[in-house]
Amino acid sequence: MVTGEIPREGPRPGDPRCLSKFGAPCEKCYREVVAEYEYEGDVMPGCDPLNMPINEETKLPEEHPHPFRMITPEMKADWGCDMYGNRNKGPPKTVTMKQYKWDDNKRRSNGKTGDYKLIKNRVFDFGPQQGDPEYEQWMNSLPDDHEDKRKPLPELVPPNPWFDPNEHIPTPLEVAAEKVRIWARGLEKQREAGEI
Repeated sequence: MVTGEIPREGPRPGDPRCLSKFGAPCEKCYREVVAEYEYEGDVMPGCDPLNMPINEETKLPEEHPHPFRMITPEMKADWGCDMYGNRNKGPPKTVTMKQYKWDDNKRRSNGKTGDYKLIKNRVFDFGPQQGDPEYEQWMNSLPDDHEDKRKPLPELVPPNPWFDPNEHIPTPLEVAAEKVRIWARGLEKQREAGEI
């Protein structure tokens, strides 16, 4: 008598793009796990597994179990962007630098003498940064061959194009039952042919 669940034959259904060395699909790519993921919309395409970027330290192609979720060089360029293609804001537009000097004669608010006195207060303005409307207007006005023009991001893709929530995935019990039916039909054919 069989007790417990019938074991599944072959890999569990999941993301066919998973390249995990410990068994694909991995536990993050199982179909039931992917069904729970929530996305705000289409995402960046990730890397091509046949043309991975070169690691600057090792000078070898990068390795990643999920190249479709990898941060690409385009996502790192120009202060980077998120997985939905929204560019990150640049550094602050201004930086304030204050210089203080100890003054023995200056009175503090509590009545005691001796406090730091501001001697220099400088504001460094670097101009509009990425994310500011002025910067984006300037960037869009540059000709395509200008050296400061940032490269366009690749087109967004669906996060899981292989996943269909309405697709029926047979359970191990259904697979085993179908194998028994095929075996029984073969047995019937042998009986009809007089081989048994």
